[in-house]
Amino acid sequence: MKSKSYDEVEKKLDQALRYYEINDKFSITDLRRRVLEVKHPFDFVKEVVEKAKFESKVELESLANLLMEFWIYIPRPELGNLSLMEKIKGRIIPSRYFSFQKLPYSSEEVEKINFFQDFLTFLKYVEENQVKLTQKGNITLKNLGEIVKQLVIPIRMEEKIGGRVFRVRSEEELSYVHKIHILADLMRLVRKRKGKLVICKKSKHHFDLFPHNVQFQILWSTYWHHLNWAYFHPYGEENIAEILQNNRDYVKKVFLDLNRKFKNEWINFSYLSKRLEKDLELTWYDANGVNRPDILYLEIEAVLINEFKLFGLVETRKKKEKKWPHLERLVSFRLTSLGRKILSIM
Repeated sequence: MKSKSYDEVEKKLDQALRYYEINDKFSITDLRRRVLEVKHPFDFVKEVVEKAKFESKVELESLANLLMEFWIYIPRPELGNLSLMEKIKGRIIPSRYFSFQKLPYSSEEVEKINFFQDFLTFLKYVEENQVKLTQKGNITLKNLGEIVKQLVIPIRMEEKIGGRVFRVRSEEELSYVHKIHILADLMRLVRKRKGKLVICKKSKHHFDLFPHNVQFQILWSTYWHHLNWAYFHPYGEENIAEILQNNRDYVKKVFLDLNRKFKNEWINFSYLSKRLEKDLELTWYDANGVNRPDILYLEIEAVLINEFKLFGLVETRKKKEKKWPHLERLVSFRLTSLGRKILSIM
């Protein structure tokens, strides 16, 4: 039997289909059938919104939210005519309802990733606290200080070097937190409102329904496809980060090719850097017009290896420099089990 909540959602969705003039393409009956046929809610939502014309982003998000609610509240024969929402209470929902596809990695694997845990901690903090923003839209220092205390990765708000104390002056100086903030914004999980950073309740509610491996896949896909890599790596006239991101499918192929060649073992970093340098025709010219491959390789390390390591996709081996013992040079890397699985489905 249909629940009151479902009836309300169905009525609103039917009105929306008429409003966006797509009721000739999709009836409620059609959508009931598609819910049972389509494996993932995002595919279901995409199928409908692609047929509609919107005057603003707000309209698009409104219809998308209605479709997500329809997916969650519709009674399902395989669940004894209960909805996912009804079944969720005290029961385990099979992951196939919420997976992009049958993901090749488990929730347990991603729960070990510190960056992922810190991302969830950030969302929880924003949800439970008043997070004030500066005029530039950055999180205030007071809130930043409270956030970093809760993160797994240790971050200092001030550091003493010699006789001087250097203090963080803005969120942008904490690239780790700033990256989490931007990713959460791109995923529509947070937004700015009246000088504060607040949770987008409906989006967060739907996000919370996904198992951790799907949440992680959404996070990684947002980074891989939508985050501007050059924003965090803006160095050099050639902007290596932009070139690498524009060729990310090839970059992925190189990582997987090297992994197969070395049979899941350690790979000398020079194999990666020199291959990308040659195949993508990468250069790095200093102020005197001299090409500096050594600086180019450092940028490849920063853009690819360091960021992949943040998501738990690679492990690294480093060696101390003889001339500067306080500095370490990347010698080799290898894809983790998670890294191999994720790159294989991108």
